[in-house]
Amino acid sequence: SDAELTAALATIEDGDTIYLAGASFGAFDLSALRNKTDVTIVGIAGAKVAGTYRSKTNDVVTTNLTFKGITFTAKVSTENCKVNGITVDGCKFVDGAWLLLTGYGSGALDGATVQNCVFENTAKKALSVQNASKNVVIKNNTFTNCGTNAIHADTVSGDYLVEGNVINGTGDRALRFGTKTGANITIKDNVITNGFDSDGEVVKVDGEVIAATVSGNT
Repeated sequence: SDAELTAALATIEDGDTIYLAGASFGAFDLSALRNKTDVTIVGIAGAKVAGTYRSKTNDVVTTNLTFKGITFTAKVSTENCKVNGITVDGCKFVDGAWLLLTGYGSGALDGATVQNCVFENTAKKALSVQNASKNVVIKNNTFTNCGTNAIHADTVSGDYLVEGNVINGTGDRALRFGTKTGANITIKDNVITNGFDSDGEVVKVDGEVIAATVSGNT
């Protein structure tokens, strides 16, 4: 229940895992994870969560946060949080839900992995990574009927891997990247169908790139 989840978050310690079993939960308060390390939230037996929010106005800093196996029914966002390492593994984003990963203020998002997830019928971008970002892996996900881009990053500043994703149906380019000095982008072994803008562009990269590898995509 929501009450049980709130109680668990109130006493959470570094290295803890919370299991959400077979129920629908309200939005997850990221403020509960302030100054926590190595916390994992696992959904089992079809657990659904109505996105995330932040109840506190002070900075939320957490290290190595993992969401696994959860079905999200609303936006999941790290806005105004400093997350040093986040993994989203085997989750579903449905009913217009989408994923926004971002650093805090001008700080970089350093370390993010999104893998084995399903994004369906997203209202906007399916997966957006904002602020300076590096050490990002987006791998083996499925994107279907995205409102705009399937994968969007506005300021890539380091290593960025997009591999093995299946994209079918976008309202804009399938992949859209803005870059700055230090960007090193690898796009490989992705399958893209009906993923282009009105001019037929599938992928667009703007800015400064020190290295780029594009291979094995169809």
